[in-house]
Amino acid sequence: MSHQRSLEVRETCLDPDDTSIAHSLQLQADIHAQTGKLMTAEMLYRQSLDILEASLGKTHPDVGRALYMLAMFYQKQGKLVILLCAVYPWLYVMQWHGSL
Repeated sequence: MSHQRSLEVRETCLDPDDTSIAHSLQLQADIHAQTGKLMTAEMLYRQSLDILEASLGKTHPDVGRALYMLAMFYQKQGKLVILLCAVYPWLYVMQWHGSL
């Protein structure tokens, strides 16, 4: 089953704020980023982050990982100002959990 189809099934069967939907969105974002569809990738990364924050809270490690993925997406594009906006919350989450 393709990642897109898997996402469609999850969105049909699960609550819109289910974390498995967020993880599927991250996979889709990765695919779009690798194929040069950057606007779509950014939208999917942000949608995933929104779901994780709503479901798990802003200090959950999965939110930290989503912020890190978004930051690396921006870094690869050379968007340094936007990168910093994503990195600072990630640093807070990692520090909160003693990962730094």
